[in-house]
Amino acid sequence: MALALQPLQSRCSVAPASQVSVSHAEKQTMSVFDTLAERRYEEWLKKISADDYLPPVAKQDTAIRKSYEGYIFSEVVSHMEEAVQASTTAKREELLEKARQLEFQLVLLLEKRQMPLVAATLQSSLLTHRKRVLGGERE
Repeated sequence: MALALQPLQSRCSVAPASQVSVSHAEKQTMSVFDTLAERRYEEWLKKISADDYLPPVAKQDTAIRKSYEGYIFSEVVSHMEEAVQASTTAKREELLEKARQLEFQLVLLLEKRQMPLVAATLQSSLLTHRKRVLGGERE
């Protein structure tokens, strides 16, 4: 109960390692896992309060994962761009049809995942891209 009445700042601050202590009675009732966790916490507090402590540097080579929807969107754009460079009308129509099918699949997937705003935004983006790439041609 006393914890709920304390101001948020005092509840969230990290106490220095020298001030962290657990009474002997509390240690006797703690489980093995609680004891290990307490020991690790005390070691961590000592480590970060040391004068020569430097926080670890964040890794810059973390992989960026693209969503399935992102892959489908990229494929639609790719098929539209390939259609512009197609050598024959039949190949062009085939690529445009594949782009339409993938766009339809993308919209259905987003609607199924209850993301209608994302679906509308991507459709608008694809329409703009289609007009830019295909020169305003009607598909």
